[in-house]
Amino acid sequence: MKINNLFIIAYLVNFKKLINIAIDKYSAVEKTSVREAIANQYDYQFIDFGLFYRYVSYYHNDYSIDQIKQIFNKEQILKLINSIKHFDEEQYRELGIRAAQISTNNKLHDIINKTIRKIVKNKGFVVVEHDITTLCLPNAEVKIILLADLKTR
Repeated sequence: MKINNLFIIAYLVNFKKLINIAIDKYSAVEKTSVREAIANQYDYQFIDFGLFYRYVSYYHNDYSIDQIKQIFNKEQILKLINSIKHFDEEQYRELGIRAAQISTNNKLHDIINKTIRKIVKNKGFVVVEHDITTLCLPNAEVKIILLADLKTR
């Protein structure tokens, strides 16, 4: 990323809660580190798309799509989703495996996209996921695309 782009991002982010930031690309390119740095520095909330899958795979493995829609419509959904982060490393890894298995469910993917779009209408969010800038937040005011070659990753 060019220095000029960093200044533009810093300028935009300083307009507290007026924009959303989408961080996109493959795993192992430090999306989470960048997200945390931006969110912490500018007091933004962050959303990790993958936590939605982990939440469903842990708490609602047997629920129907309609039941999951109802749960995701709850006012405090981000608090519920973020509760997954408190598991130990082994539990979190196991949840990741189960989440990967259910991530192929297109209906669930659409529900998560719609839920995130609904949440970020209030602005002030940093959202991380592969393809987040095209599939979920095409209108994000700031889009950060992280790249790394296979050897670096």
